[in-house]
Amino acid sequence: MDPEPLLATASLASGNESAALSALLLVVALLACFLFAGTETAITSMGELRVKKLLEDRHGPDGLLHLWLHRPSEVLTTLLTGNTLASVAASSIATSLTLSLCQRYGLDADWTDWAVAGAVAGLGAIILVAGEIAPKTLAKHHPDWFIQPMHAVWWFHRATRWFSAGMIWAAMHIVRGLGGNAHHRGVEVTEAQIEDMVRLGNESGSIPEDEGDILQSVFKLSDTMLTTIMTPRTKMAALSLDATREEVLAEVRSSRWSRYPVYAKTPDEIVGFFYAKDLFDPKIGFDPFTSKPRLFRLADHLHEPMRLPGTMMAMDALKEFQRKKMHLAVVMDEHGGTEGIVSLEDVLEELVGDIYDEYDEPKPEIVQTAASLWTLDGGTELRELADSFDIELPQTESTTVGGFVVEHLGHLPEIGDSLQWQELTFRVLDADDTRVKRLELQCNPAKAKTPPPSAAAQKRQTGAHAVAPASASTLAN
Repeated sequence: MDPEPLLATASLASGNESAALSALLLVVALLACFLFAGTETAITSMGELRVKKLLEDRHGPDGLLHLWLHRPSEVLTTLLTGNTLASVAASSIATSLTLSLCQRYGLDADWTDWAVAGAVAGLGAIILVAGEIAPKTLAKHHPDWFIQPMHAVWWFHRATRWFSAGMIWAAMHIVRGLGGNAHHRGVEVTEAQIEDMVRLGNESGSIPEDEGDILQSVFKLSDTMLTTIMTPRTKMAALSLDATREEVLAEVRSSRWSRYPVYAKTPDEIVGFFYAKDLFDPKIGFDPFTSKPRLFRLADHLHEPMRLPGTMMAMDALKEFQRKKMHLAVVMDEHGGTEGIVSLEDVLEELVGDIYDEYDEPKPEIVQTAASLWTLDGGTELRELADSFDIELPQTESTTVGGFVVEHLGHLPEIGDSLQWQELTFRVLDADDTRVKRLELQCNPAKAKTPPPSAAAQKRQTGAHAVAPASASTLAN
């Protein structure tokens, strides 16, 4: 028997097995590219807070995740090393396989060169799409899909840790030589970044609108001074220290506040707070032995006031209310005088919006009377005016519309005086010797929108939160 056909058959079978093995190794190398590229994007997309959560829940490879938190450069070096080695291996295998096939089919040198060039170019496109773009896009949107495959990356890191250490040493010297800082600083999240995340979450729908508003209000609370949310001294419903029992009772019946500031000579001298519930104190009633009314002295029923500077931020005031377990405070100016009062409810309304109770009768401070005419209270907050008409007001020391008009006119106006500012025209409807009480506002209809009723505005107008005497609500704003 001629042995040549048998040798040819054996050689062909051996070549087929070699080609199949090379093709299998090529697939493995491409899968390795997919794994390393996807893991790199997944672990960086999750962020350090998410990685800490995975460690707490014991999901994924603890070793790799822990290493990422403390020495991320080692993880990145491992991933880049693995991806590079896999790409080089894939190129080498593809070139070897192409040469083997060209030799088997007897292609000449020119055709072989073209075949190798085509194989390398084709493999480059495959690696770019299947080994870079696809896994990184997938990992960006579904990072959790790569958590379990990270175990393989961890074992690869352990096998190549000495090689990676040498690469890191060289890289760190290059970074320092360029003036960079190679030390890991850990988690650094700024307030602005959190605000951006809340805003983006609100816009995308992942955070409900009402929750997003509250979260954003939390940050604004740290930048809101008490002078912008307090009830001014001129609007306080206060009691004189010399008030009789009948006068106090009449005031409580008519106004229905639950707490009142008490002043000695003028409202600038607040000496304490009187709680309406103290009217039910048996000591204020009749003497059981003589059946005669007891002597009533308001000074005997005062509660020590909490005093806060007007420049204090609302967030700090909230902490003070919590620490001292109080609901009302006197707001002091820079000279030690009374600037107004602020309640715990005022601060909470900055977080959650207007708070109503059964006695509130909302009446807007801004009322539209014609197509381009509005009437408004002189004590209307400037920020409410800006929100209602979608305008930006200039920097000013005033917080109310009346104060804004006085500041820009340069004097206390009389009834009929007017002020033109951009598309707004203010005309004084009512004023006294100390302040502007009521104004008429004319605005370009194209610039204005009808302001909705504001409960907070009504509360500021009346000078306090309207509540029953037995209620736990407070007097303020």
